[in-house]
Amino acid sequence: MPLNFLFIHGISIGDTPLIPGLGGVGCGVASSIVFTFMALTLLHNTRKRRLPQGFPLWQDVWSFSDPMRKRSLMEMNRIGVPIGIALFFEVSLFTATALFLTDLGPVVVAGHQVAINVSSITFMFPLSISLALTVRVGHYLGLNDYAGARLCALTGIGMNLVIALMNASAIWLGADAIAGLYSPDPAVVAMGASLLIYAALFQIPDTIQVATAGALRAYEDTFVIMVITFIAYWVIGFCSGWYLAYLRDEPLGAAGFWIGLIIGLTAAAIALMTRLHRVSRRTSP
Repeated sequence: MPLNFLFIHGISIGDTPLIPGLGGVGCGVASSIVFTFMALTLLHNTRKRRLPQGFPLWQDVWSFSDPMRKRSLMEMNRIGVPIGIALFFEVSLFTATALFLTDLGPVVVAGHQVAINVSSITFMFPLSISLALTVRVGHYLGLNDYAGARLCALTGIGMNLVIALMNASAIWLGADAIAGLYSPDPAVVAMGASLLIYAALFQIPDTIQVATAGALRAYEDTFVIMVITFIAYWVIGFCSGWYLAYLRDEPLGAAGFWIGLIIGLTAAAIALMTRLHRVSRRTSP
């Protein structure tokens, strides 16, 4: 936040600018600095605290001469690449939605950004449970405790549902006040508050699907997650949102896209829960 303020607005001593204000570009500069710092510090932490002394961290990274290293790299790619593609489908949908709303004017885009930013902030809580579920369910599977893995997954999904209900209630009841934090413009506040109602409903399927996906990753079922994510987000969610926003007899505008997002996330939640039910039962002895 300090770097964003510094590079967006600049700093001067008297009439002498020390750092010029870069506007929106300054946000990109600040983000680049932060992510570079994070990468370097995490690399240092890995080198000093996560690996044995003398471990050749960078030695023969891309060498396939060692069969064990080759198998390890291929296994990581088999599990990891579908995770990355699934995340791309998810993030690109929300980015594309903002772009497709530009024809409706700056007030609509600003109101949409208010709602999506609030949803992104509240999403951090269920996302953390999802990441923990991947680890904990994986531990149970490593112990061949399939009943424990299933119970752990369902417990995590239940925890996320409670978080979703709390977040949804807070957003629903405080929509006007929350939107007012983002802009002094009454039109933007009104648009943002109206879309925050959809953002409140959005919480429930979103938290369920992210928790379920986290549990499924522990089962290494990442390819199916990728397929479900594409169909639910882009085929169901985006297409229904586009229809509701622009093509129906009485277009809903931004609200139509938000309803489409809710439909897509609900489809993802149902499909992933069904998959988790089948995988967890099939894995059990």
